[in-house]
Amino acid sequence: MKLRAALIALPAALLLAACGGSTDTDDASAETTTTAAAAPAISCSEFGSVGENAEVIETVRTMPEIAGHTVTSVRISKDSDYPDQWALAVTLCDPSIENVDALRPVATSFAKAVKAQPWAGEVFALYVGNDWLVDGELAPEQKLKDGDFQMHLWNGKPSEAAENKNWEFIAG
Repeated sequence: MKLRAALIALPAALLLAACGGSTDTDDASAETTTTAAAAPAISCSEFGSVGENAEVIETVRTMPEIAGHTVTSVRISKDSDYPDQWALAVTLCDPSIENVDALRPVATSFAKAVKAQPWAGEVFALYVGNDWLVDGELAPEQKLKDGDFQMHLWNGKPSEAAENKNWEFIAG
């Protein structure tokens, strides 16, 4: 009789042990999965360009002054008010630039580099933008404009801080 009771009690005890509670390993993997799923995916658009001057586009794309940022577009456009000149726009992808005030020094450095180019006299306006994708959706763009590029010297004088104020806020 004692043997029969032991044979019945043993499987019941094993069944209760198997069903009761989770292990520490299960809890840890559940937390890891939850944390990893919450992080958004940050990415940049593919590079694109608009304009007929491939040499200028490639020069802008590879300028050392913006080399630390991903260049996603370079655009050259005409305006009937400036028949012999064109506007130059560059879009960067750098999520570490959090707002237009942080974009200003990057834009100023870029403007100085453009001013040093042999074709700088043909540029009437300069635009610098910054945007990126979050989970495949475009984040709000930051954008600055120098609509009087020919009037600004972009030579560091009187100071970089003064030059940073030349930029007109467009978006961001």
